[in-house]
Amino acid sequence: LEAYLSQETFHRINVAFPGVRLLHERPYIFAVDDFATTEECLELIRQFDDENAQPSATAPVQEELRTSSSVFPSPDEVVWLRQRIAAVTDVTDAQLEPTKISRYLRGEYFRKHTDASFLNEKLWAFAARLAGVDDEGVQEPCGWPSRFCTLFLYLSDSQ
Repeated sequence: LEAYLSQETFHRINVAFPGVRLLHERPYIFAVDDFATTEECLELIRQFDDENAQPSATAPVQEELRTSSSVFPSPDEVVWLRQRIAAVTDVTDAQLEPTKISRYLRGEYFRKHTDASFLNEKLWAFAARLAGVDDEGVQEPCGWPSRFCTLFLYLSDSQ
């Protein structure tokens, strides 16, 4: 962890958060053991609503990079999760993007890509509508913070 803690290029997560382990340097990849209980994971799975699910790709070029479906639960439904994410990433809840629950069916994928910081105004508005925070599509560009890290919480084992 010494190299990670001494670097000044990237935002530092809370490495004192229980269960944090460094898996890889450059890029820095961490695991957090027991981040959520089995019951909490099952509740998040129950919140995935097929009727309201949207393709995760928000632009045609992204279809080659990810093929999942996503829902954006209300912040009130995932308070515990947002508080935990804020604690481990060492930011405030207000600095987090809307929480997204993604589902990958057999054969679907998430490939290496860059996003968030480079979204133009139309894509920001589209993403805001998908998240249910801007039905009119008039959200200001970069109304959400630029993503400085991605946290994956696996809710079930892969098949």
